Amino acid sequence: MVPRSDTWDGIHVRYPRYPRPPGAFYRKFEPFAMFPALYSSFRAWSREQPFDLIHAHGLLPCGMAAVLLSRAFRLPCVCHARGSDVNVYPRESRANFLLTRYVIENCNAPAATSKALAEKMAPMSRVPRKISVLYKSVDTKLFTPAADKGALRRRLGIPLQAFVTIFVGNLSHDKGVTDLSAAWTNITEKLPMSILVLIGDGPLSGNLAALGSTVLVCGPRPNAEVALRMQASDVLVLPSYSEGLPNVVLEAMACELPVVATSVGGIPEAVIHGKTGFLLPVGDRCKLASSILTLAQNENLRCSMGKAGRKRIQTLFRWDTYVSHASELYHSVLENRTAQTFKKVARA
Repeated sequence: MVPRSDTWDGIHVRYPRYPRPPGAFYRKFEPFAMFPALYSSFRAWSREQPFDLIHAHGLLPCGMAAVLLSRAFRLPCVCHARGSDVNVYPRESRANFLLTRYVIENCNAPAATSKALAEKMAPMSRVPRKISVLYKSVDTKLFTPAADKGALRRRLGIPLQAFVTIFVGNLSHDKGVTDLSAAWTNITEKLPMSILVLIGDGPLSGNLAALGSTVLVCGPRPNAEVALRMQASDVLVLPSYSEGLPNVVLEAMACELPVVATSVGGIPEAVIHGKTGFLLPVGDRCKLASSILTLAQNENLRCSMGKAGRKRIQTLFRWDTYVSHASELYHSVLENRTAQTFKKVARA
């Protein structure tokens, strides 16, 4: 379904094809399936516009493929960990762990989307590596508070007086969906006019749909539709068991939604407990339900947390902040590469 090429903000984007059977088993082979397609595409694109650096988003499979490309074309590469590539994939098999460690040790600059993820990456390497933190950023023009929440709810078919909680992500146990399902039963007993909007798909979608009319399973949606449904909601919930720094948390904060989430990964680097939302222990269904109920019963608290959240996004997670930090990292990598080349020439 992905097009072979596209244009984003005037930039031509291309998507090389490679074989990828479904399932986690194939993950350890995926970088080596990617490499031939990337190699031929890279060589063709280089004739149009030479490259200076490779930036891979994710350590496995993209990071491993990037390291192979960097060796083939003698270019430096930045490998940017996102979350599951550190928290989940290395635990799937010994091969995945070894490939992940190889990427961290052999790319020119390892990076992570949060401090927590960087701290988890460091001990995976057998050699000391400086791991830079490049926080994600949010399009605050797309993800912004609703100009008229009532009109938007009418448009989306959501009751005006309902208290709306939104979840965006994979409908799986790892995302805390089982805990959310149990907590939601408790919430609707006390607040029957509550609605849970679920955006995403996964193995537990049927279980959630079975909860009845208080749950709307919307399936996967493009960013523009995610933004609309966030703007029509009151609270974002994300009771995950592991995370890097999830986009949905930042996007919800940009929409002035308080966030109820587990204190895992980089989430505490975005959400301030008691100020922009509530952080809770993994698997604590009672606190999950009570936190949502507290916000449901206190509109002023929701409003103050929402405004504080958007202000935090505009301060720490702006596009220009990311661009500035990424640019500094790129220039540092290129300068080090040049210095090493001069040393080799001097020795010769």
